[in-house]
Amino acid sequence: MLALVFATSRESRACLGPAHAGIREGQWAAITVHDRPCLQVITGIGPVNAALVFGKVLATFPRLQGAINLGIGGSFDLDRADLGEWAAATRETWPEIGVRHKAGVHARTLGFPQGHAGQDTIWESIDLDPDAHARAMNVSLPPSMARLPFITVAGVTATHKRALFLQTMYNGGIENMEGFSLALACATHSLPFLEIRTVSNKVGPRDTKTWQFGKALGQLGRVLPALFATPVPHTTP
Repeated sequence: MLALVFATSRESRACLGPAHAGIREGQWAAITVHDRPCLQVITGIGPVNAALVFGKVLATFPRLQGAINLGIGGSFDLDRADLGEWAAATRETWPEIGVRHKAGVHARTLGFPQGHAGQDTIWESIDLDPDAHARAMNVSLPPSMARLPFITVAGVTATHKRALFLQTMYNGGIENMEGFSLALACATHSLPFLEIRTVSNKVGPRDTKTWQFGKALGQLGRVLPALFATPVPHTTP
């Protein structure tokens, strides 16, 4: 069974359709998607809700085959990922954990890692291999889908200065609010993990006139048909 993880019921409905609109934030339900047994999970927004709810899911369903996080997000550079386009995470970074200096927040200065995955110590970043993990879950990423580093925040970026800092310091491609928590949970449980988001806005000042949430949500409905369209032989990442 694959976990399909959303932050909001709106994103879940956009992706899965009205037939699977019966649960709300903090809940999950067993469903079938393209003849595949799946677990629909809606965590609520933010890294804390994502960790709390998905932790309960892992305790309840210890035999999950992997997790796919689906939602919308902001793009730091529209030339890398334009409004309405899809992107898959190649790395997840949580830039808010650690000791805050003038130059930014440094996780290693604090001295307490976020966890371990095999022999690797996880601090503020987790490297991801979306194509390998897609194969492990017997799904296929379209070649045209952008592969970019993602950044998870609890407070959405709303200034040019902060957006430029995150883009420069962490090579930020897409900003979101849940991915690091889910990536960490999967890494520490040796589970394949994919994070795919459609772009709803440019990261920076909150100019709502330029937002295209409707377009991003509409494109979200095309993601799972693309992933499940061409199953590939199972391999372990």
